[in-house]
Amino acid sequence: MAKRKESNEGFPQFISHIKNMLENMNEKEREEFKKVMTSKTGLAEVENEKFYTYQKPDYASKAAKVIDRQWLAPFWHVEPDDDKLELCEFVERDGQNMKMTRKQQREELRGYMYLLFSRFEPEQRENRWRLYGPLWMMERLKMTDCLDLVLEALRQDAYFFHNFFVRYTEWPSAVVYQLGKDQLDTLEDFLYEQGIIPDAKPIVLNAIIWTYLRHPEKRLRVLAIITKFLNYCLDICKKGASKMNIEQYALALATAHIKETMPQLRRLFTELNVPTMILTGGADEFEQVMNDESVYYYCEYDSLDGFLRDEHAKYEADEDEFLLLEDEDEYWDEEDDGPYEFDDFGIYDTSEKAKRYTVRIELMDAPEKVERTLQLPSNMTLTGFAELIMLSFGWQDVPEKYEFKDDNLRYLPDADEQALDIDYREMDSTDYTTVGFILGKKGASATFDIKKGKKTQWHHVITLEKSGRYTPKSEEHIVLLSGQGSYPTQSIRSMAEYASRYEQGKLKKPNFDTIRKRLREFEEGNEPFC
Repeated sequence: MAKRKESNEGFPQFISHIKNMLENMNEKEREEFKKVMTSKTGLAEVENEKFYTYQKPDYASKAAKVIDRQWLAPFWHVEPDDDKLELCEFVERDGQNMKMTRKQQREELRGYMYLLFSRFEPEQRENRWRLYGPLWMMERLKMTDCLDLVLEALRQDAYFFHNFFVRYTEWPSAVVYQLGKDQLDTLEDFLYEQGIIPDAKPIVLNAIIWTYLRHPEKRLRVLAIITKFLNYCLDICKKGASKMNIEQYALALATAHIKETMPQLRRLFTELNVPTMILTGGADEFEQVMNDESVYYYCEYDSLDGFLRDEHAKYEADEDEFLLLEDEDEYWDEEDDGPYEFDDFGIYDTSEKAKRYTVRIELMDAPEKVERTLQLPSNMTLTGFAELIMLSFGWQDVPEKYEFKDDNLRYLPDADEQALDIDYREMDSTDYTTVGFILGKKGASATFDIKKGKKTQWHHVITLEKSGRYTPKSEEHIVLLSGQGSYPTQSIRSMAEYASRYEQGKLKKPNFDTIRKRLREFEEGNEPFC
């Protein structure tokens, strides 16, 4: 795979910007800059020490356990190579299938967010979509009463901020705009909050600016908010507050062409001697940008969903390239992360490259919706998959007789023994057939039947929801993403008996905590079956 050519064309310009910024700093500011640049503990610790005094509430008391939040669990298990739009729509569809009320959705979102806040560890790098997945859902469902959760995320310390927001401030700005465009008083109040990381303020100001651009009827109100805030910035900076955000405020206002603010911006640059790194020409250069109508607002997206749809198109193009390479039997260079080959635990075919499959298994003809959604490697044998299915439904062992079936063949655990009863051309062994073989493409389906004699006792439909990639850094390969409904216990012998127990309320609810524990044991190679 060709690598991007390294370039240092911009380095001299960068050094020039640094020199210009240092020349415009006073002695105290130079010392602070030196401390940041030479810190062994990183910028986040310096920022916390200098700015952060926010007293966090007790998140843990409000947090839900992820295992109990089946609807949002896929966000917690997101992988770097997941198609994020596909993931978000998958979770949205799950909520619809569960027929959740808006109140239930809101409560689960709150529990999830408080869990994320309470469990975050500074030394651990979290996948950003553990946060942005729920933010997308709030935006998608127009949960304007969850704006406080988004603002609470912006009140987290510098470690959290650097993990989730640095270089991605446009995303939270879009969500704050979508949820807060009719709550301008709340957004204005946030601009004056003390003790939080400075970079949180531009995120909210960007959302306010989007309101100005998208809602002409609100422009006078927005102008009043911005004018008041810029006057406040001038006053506190004269008293010694940090000037680090002034250039960012100016860039946002200039690229949005809010010309009414230019006199105040010029006053800020003149009276405060603001150090600049983006437009080194100061107020004059910002005014040129302000008057250049060919310049677009520097925040490209006003919704997280819009960003996701663009990224989805890029992901689809990459996937097409991957499939083309696969068809030609070519793979990535050794230096690149290609399809990951799993160790042989007895349930994987290591001659086949593993993809990350998301499959949904549904029990058919049940009195309620009974299904599980699993993430697993595509090179798992059907023998292993049968064990995994039964574990996910709460059984302790695998039935003696079962079969998988696709459009062409039946796949049996004892195919050799049944060759006398079934034409060998119509069957194959579950020991040598993989999940990837029978579910080759997204949307493909197969059946899984538990047999009693020659009759089918329990009939299931398996659907491939999506296919992604594994990398060697992937932590979990087998994950229960979601589930609902009480599966018949091993003592129940017929659908009629199952339906009767359901109507009488005698079915035990699934313990997903225990199920996930058994899946972990299964993956680790510890045989949990009796």
